[in-house]
Amino acid sequence: MHTHCPAVLAIELRGPAPASLPTVPTEQAALLVDAVAADLARLLPGVESLGLAVAGALFDVAQVLRPGWPLFHELALLYRRERRGDRSPAVMGLGTAGGRMASPVLEPEPGLGGGPLVLVPFVLVGEDAMAQAIGARMELVFTEQGLAGAAVPLFLSQGLGLEVEHARYMTRFDLCALLAIQLDHAGLGPLWPLLEAALLAPGASQFVRSAGGAGWRCESGSLRGAAFGFDAWARGPGTALDPASRAEGFAETLLMQRRAAGLLTAHGLLPAWVAADPGLDEAALEAALVAGPLLEVARVDERPLPDATSAGRAAAGDGPRRVVALSHPTLGTAGFAVIAGPTQAPQVIARAWPLDEAAARGARAALARALDADPAGGSMPLALALGPPSVD
Repeated sequence: MHTHCPAVLAIELRGPAPASLPTVPTEQAALLVDAVAADLARLLPGVESLGLAVAGALFDVAQVLRPGWPLFHELALLYRRERRGDRSPAVMGLGTAGGRMASPVLEPEPGLGGGPLVLVPFVLVGEDAMAQAIGARMELVFTEQGLAGAAVPLFLSQGLGLEVEHARYMTRFDLCALLAIQLDHAGLGPLWPLLEAALLAPGASQFVRSAGGAGWRCESGSLRGAAFGFDAWARGPGTALDPASRAEGFAETLLMQRRAAGLLTAHGLLPAWVAADPGLDEAALEAALVAGPLLEVARVDERPLPDATSAGRAAAGDGPRRVVALSHPTLGTAGFAVIAGPTQAPQVIARAWPLDEAAARGARAALARALDADPAGGSMPLALALGPPSVD
């Protein structure tokens, strides 16, 4: 039987990485592969008895650290397919031909570039006993002695025009530890247990509660998030704040929830949303995430009138309705509201809180259709649209 040992060449750049991470033609990738092979021979005596497959592309951390480790598995699969049963070790660079990588799985995902750290994933492939022994040595050696030789930054500079601060070898577990530290520094530390479970214990369930009442539950690679609007938040976590501070408190909660959703999505955990009360205790909130029905759209609507009849209009106030974006200096568009009356003293008929970018793009039109409102209503500050919590 054959085992593959996954690892990465981690490259810290002096500036941000290109927004579109580069790939390398297979012929040019051979230079990088030779440099990596020479470094591994120096660090891991006996590694020549294993095959080596290196991706000829740069990747963001989020694309590498995904449930099921798809990049590493694809590299091992392509190596074995190329060798067609030949068990003698070979060194292989999997770059582009005709501008495309050997597999769609190995294409750098658009939109994930721009950070200072980029990765070149690789696998060592060989008989179980030898591969496991080398893999164990990797864990011991890379942390202390894993700096890449001079040929690696030279290739990255001359071949890709990148300015390299450091380049070192890391196992996937080293990379996990680094990500946990980075998330903690970014204020997203509570999310690490979710990612850790998805990566290292995929059959296990994991629940976390983050600031502001948001909750997340992951099981077998399936992620559910608690969805709520201002009214529910103000009756729960928002009661700890004085009324004048609630708009900012809710904006902070929305910002953290959207950052969390974006991060988890980048790591391959696509949120499904469950309407849940953020004021519940942890056990009750987790139970709600398990048993609650999923929202059909990634949006929470508050106080929508049952219809747009004249009686409904009279109950909400006279005057034409319009949809306004609720703006916030940090969030940008925090949500949308249907209002009647002047912007300076609006009568809020309904509010909608999008949970992701796609929902945000469609929320204005959806509210306009549902409540017979003009979709081109401009914008207003978030705080103006947050009245007392609803008791409905």
